[in-house]
Amino acid sequence: MLSKSDKTAVKCLTLSAEQGDASAQNSLGLMFYKEGMYYKEGRKGVKENYKTAFKWFTLSANQGNAEAQYYLGEMYRDGRGVVKDYKTAVKWLTLSVEQGNAKAQNSLGLMYDNGEGVVQDDKTAVKWYILSAKQGNVNARNNLGWMYVKINKKTWSLLDVRNFIDEVLDKFEKPEEKPKKKNIWSLLKLRVMKKIKRLYKKKYLCYYNGK
Repeated sequence: MLSKSDKTAVKCLTLSAEQGDASAQNSLGLMFYKEGMYYKEGRKGVKENYKTAFKWFTLSANQGNAEAQYYLGEMYRDGRGVVKDYKTAVKWLTLSVEQGNAKAQNSLGLMYDNGEGVVQDDKTAVKWYILSAKQGNVNARNNLGWMYVKINKKTWSLLDVRNFIDEVLDKFEKPEEKPKKKNIWSLLKLRVMKKIKRLYKKKYLCYYNGK
Protein backbone atom coordinates (compact mmCIF):
# COMPACT_ATOMS: atom_id res chain seq x y z
CA MET A 1 0.00 0.00 0.00
CA LEU A 2 1.26 3.49 -0.81
CA SER A 3 2.90 5.30 2.10
CA LYS A 4 1.86 8.79 3.13
CA SER A 5 4.84 10.32 1.32
CA ASP A 6 4.09 8.23 -1.77
CA LYS A 7 0.48 9.43 -1.77
CA THR A 8 1.72 13.01 -1.69
CA ALA A 9 4.08 12.25 -4.59
CA VAL A 10 1.26 10.64 -6.55
CA LYS A 11 -0.91 13.72 -6.04
CA CYS A 12 1.82 16.05 -7.33
CA LEU A 13 2.79 13.78 -10.21
CA THR A 14 -0.82 13.33 -11.25
CA LEU A 15 -1.22 17.07 -11.74
CA SER A 16 1.73 17.08 -14.16
CA ALA A 17 0.79 13.78 -15.78
CA GLU A 18 -2.73 14.95 -16.54
CA GLN A 19 -1.22 17.92 -18.34
CA GLY A 20 0.65 15.53 -20.60
CA ASP A 21 4.09 15.45 -18.95
CA ALA A 22 5.65 12.18 -20.21
CA SER A 23 8.21 12.01 -17.40
CA ALA A 24 5.52 12.39 -14.73
CA GLN A 25 3.35 9.79 -16.48
CA ASN A 26 6.27 7.35 -16.46
CA SER A 27 7.04 8.05 -12.78
CA LEU A 28 3.40 7.40 -11.87
CA GLY A 29 3.48 4.19 -13.87
CA LEU A 30 6.58 3.06 -11.96
CA MET A 31 4.99 3.73 -8.57
CA PHE A 32 1.86 1.76 -9.36
CA TYR A 33 3.84 -1.00 -11.11
CA LYS A 34 5.92 -1.56 -7.98
CA GLU A 35 2.74 -1.65 -5.89
CA GLY A 36 1.42 -4.37 -8.19
CA MET A 37 4.66 -6.31 -7.63
CA TYR A 38 4.15 -6.08 -3.86
CA TYR A 39 0.67 -7.57 -4.31
CA LYS A 40 2.04 -10.44 -6.40
CA GLU A 41 4.68 -11.20 -3.76
CA GLY A 42 2.04 -11.37 -1.02
CA ARG A 43 3.04 -8.02 0.46
CA LYS A 44 0.77 -5.04 1.03
CA GLY A 45 -0.27 -3.80 -2.35
CA VAL A 46 -3.24 -3.41 -4.65
CA LYS A 47 -3.91 -5.76 -7.56
CA GLU A 48 -5.52 -3.02 -9.66
CA ASN A 49 -2.29 -1.01 -9.57
CA TYR A 50 -1.02 -2.94 -12.61
CA LYS A 51 -3.91 -1.54 -14.63
CA THR A 52 -3.19 1.96 -13.39
CA ALA A 53 0.51 1.51 -14.19
CA PHE A 54 -0.41 0.27 -17.67
CA LYS A 55 -2.53 3.40 -18.25
CA TRP A 56 0.28 5.81 -17.35
CA PHE A 57 3.02 3.84 -19.11
CA THR A 58 0.92 3.83 -22.28
CA LEU A 59 0.44 7.59 -22.22
CA SER A 60 4.14 8.16 -21.59
CA ALA A 61 5.32 5.55 -24.11
CA ASN A 62 3.17 7.07 -26.83
CA GLN A 63 5.11 10.29 -26.29
CA GLY A 64 8.39 8.47 -26.83
CA ASN A 65 9.56 7.90 -23.25
CA ALA A 66 12.07 5.02 -23.55
CA GLU A 67 11.67 3.76 -19.98
CA ALA A 68 7.87 3.70 -20.27
CA GLN A 69 8.20 1.83 -23.57
CA TYR A 70 10.40 -0.75 -21.82
CA TYR A 71 7.95 -1.27 -18.95
CA LEU A 72 5.00 -1.41 -21.34
CA GLY A 73 6.85 -4.15 -23.24
CA GLU A 74 7.41 -6.02 -19.97
CA MET A 75 3.73 -5.76 -19.06
CA TYR A 76 2.64 -7.15 -22.43
CA ARG A 77 5.24 -9.92 -22.16
CA ASP A 78 4.18 -10.98 -18.65
CA GLY A 79 0.46 -10.23 -18.94
CA ARG A 80 0.44 -7.71 -16.09
CA GLY A 81 -2.43 -5.25 -16.29
CA VAL A 82 -3.11 -6.35 -19.87
CA VAL A 83 -3.65 -9.56 -21.86
CA LYS A 84 -0.30 -11.22 -22.60
CA ASP A 85 0.82 -10.38 -26.13
CA TYR A 86 4.40 -11.24 -27.15
CA LYS A 87 4.28 -9.45 -30.50
CA THR A 88 3.13 -6.20 -28.91
CA ALA A 89 5.79 -6.66 -26.24
CA VAL A 90 8.43 -6.91 -28.97
CA LYS A 91 7.02 -3.76 -30.61
CA TRP A 92 7.44 -1.65 -27.46
CA LEU A 93 10.80 -3.14 -26.51
CA THR A 94 12.07 -2.42 -30.02
CA LEU A 95 10.99 1.22 -29.75
CA SER A 96 12.83 1.45 -26.44
CA VAL A 97 16.06 -0.16 -27.69
CA GLU A 98 16.07 2.28 -30.61
CA GLN A 99 16.72 4.89 -27.92
CA GLY A 100 19.47 2.78 -26.34
CA ASN A 101 17.62 1.54 -23.24
CA ALA A 102 19.83 -1.18 -21.70
CA LYS A 103 17.02 -2.99 -19.86
CA ALA A 104 14.99 -3.16 -23.05
CA GLN A 105 18.01 -4.50 -24.96
CA ASN A 106 18.32 -7.35 -22.48
CA SER A 107 14.58 -8.08 -22.56
CA LEU A 108 14.51 -8.07 -26.35
CA GLY A 109 17.45 -10.47 -26.25
CA LEU A 110 15.36 -12.78 -24.07
CA MET A 111 12.47 -12.62 -26.53
CA TYR A 112 14.78 -13.81 -29.32
CA ASP A 113 16.42 -16.32 -26.98
CA ASN A 114 13.06 -17.89 -26.12
CA GLY A 115 11.32 -17.31 -29.47
CA GLU A 116 8.56 -15.18 -27.92
CA GLY A 117 6.83 -12.93 -30.45
CA VAL A 118 9.73 -13.45 -32.88
CA VAL A 119 11.46 -16.35 -34.60
CA GLN A 120 13.93 -17.91 -32.14
CA ASP A 121 17.42 -16.66 -32.98
CA ASP A 122 20.44 -17.16 -30.69
CA LYS A 123 22.60 -14.81 -32.75
CA THR A 124 20.20 -11.88 -32.44
CA ALA A 125 19.75 -12.65 -28.74
CA VAL A 126 23.53 -12.47 -28.26
CA LYS A 127 23.66 -9.15 -30.12
CA TRP A 128 21.15 -7.54 -27.74
CA TYR A 129 22.78 -9.09 -24.67
CA ILE A 130 26.14 -7.66 -25.74
CA LEU A 131 24.75 -4.16 -26.31
CA SER A 132 23.01 -4.26 -22.93
CA ALA A 133 26.03 -5.73 -21.11
CA LYS A 134 28.26 -3.01 -22.56
CA GLN A 135 26.04 -0.51 -20.75
CA GLY A 136 26.61 -2.36 -17.48
CA ASN A 137 23.41 -4.41 -17.31
CA VAL A 138 24.20 -7.31 -14.97
CA ASN A 139 21.27 -9.44 -16.15
CA ALA A 140 22.53 -9.20 -19.73
CA ARG A 141 26.01 -10.28 -18.61
CA ASN A 142 24.50 -13.27 -16.84
CA ASN A 143 22.42 -14.13 -19.90
CA LEU A 144 25.59 -14.13 -22.01
CA GLY A 145 27.03 -16.65 -19.58
CA TRP A 146 23.97 -18.86 -19.83
CA MET A 147 24.11 -18.57 -23.61
CA TYR A 148 27.70 -19.84 -23.47
CA VAL A 149 26.51 -22.85 -21.46
CA LYS A 150 23.66 -23.39 -23.92
CA ILE A 151 26.06 -23.30 -26.89
CA ASN A 152 28.49 -25.66 -25.17
CA LYS A 153 25.73 -28.25 -24.97
CA LYS A 154 25.92 -28.47 -28.76
CA THR A 155 28.50 -30.69 -30.44
CA TRP A 156 30.10 -27.90 -32.43
CA SER A 157 33.38 -27.90 -34.29
CA LEU A 158 35.72 -24.89 -34.24
CA LEU A 159 34.31 -23.95 -37.66
CA ASP A 160 30.78 -24.00 -36.23
CA VAL A 161 31.88 -21.61 -33.47
CA ARG A 162 33.54 -19.26 -35.97
CA ASN A 163 30.44 -19.25 -38.18
CA PHE A 164 28.26 -18.48 -35.15
CA ILE A 165 30.48 -15.51 -34.23
CA ASP A 166 30.44 -14.22 -37.83
CA GLU A 167 26.65 -14.41 -37.88
CA VAL A 168 26.43 -12.55 -34.56
CA LEU A 169 28.62 -9.76 -35.96
CA ASP A 170 26.39 -9.53 -39.04
CA LYS A 171 23.49 -8.62 -36.73
CA PHE A 172 25.07 -5.30 -35.78
CA GLU A 173 23.82 -2.55 -38.11
CA LYS A 174 25.96 0.24 -36.62
CA PRO A 175 29.74 -0.17 -37.08
CA GLU A 176 30.45 1.72 -33.85
CA GLU A 177 28.41 -0.83 -31.86
CA LYS A 178 30.06 -3.90 -33.36
CA PRO A 179 32.51 -5.61 -30.96
CA LYS A 180 35.81 -7.00 -32.19
CA LYS A 181 35.56 -10.53 -33.52
CA LYS A 182 38.13 -11.88 -31.06
CA ASN A 183 36.08 -10.50 -28.15
CA ILE A 184 32.79 -12.26 -28.92
CA TRP A 185 33.68 -15.61 -27.38
CA SER A 186 35.25 -13.97 -24.33
CA LEU A 187 32.08 -11.89 -23.88
CA LEU A 188 30.05 -15.08 -23.89
CA LYS A 189 32.39 -16.62 -21.34
CA LEU A 190 32.45 -13.45 -19.25
CA ARG A 191 29.75 -14.50 -16.79
CA VAL A 192 30.27 -18.25 -16.66
CA MET A 193 30.69 -18.62 -12.93
CA LYS A 194 32.01 -21.67 -11.08
CA LYS A 195 28.51 -22.49 -9.92
CA ILE A 196 27.20 -22.60 -13.50
CA LYS A 197 30.12 -24.78 -14.59
CA ARG A 198 29.49 -27.17 -11.70
CA LEU A 199 25.77 -27.46 -12.53
CA TYR A 200 26.57 -28.00 -16.19
CA LYS A 201 29.12 -30.74 -15.50
CA LYS A 202 26.67 -32.57 -13.25
CA LYS A 203 24.00 -32.22 -15.94
CA TYR A 204 21.54 -30.65 -13.49
CA LEU A 205 21.13 -27.66 -15.75
CA CYS A 206 17.68 -27.82 -17.33
CA TYR A 207 17.02 -24.14 -17.96
CA TYR A 208 18.89 -20.88 -18.28
CA ASN A 209 18.17 -17.42 -16.96
CA GLY A 210 14.80 -16.10 -18.17
CA LYS A 211 14.65 -12.74 -16.30
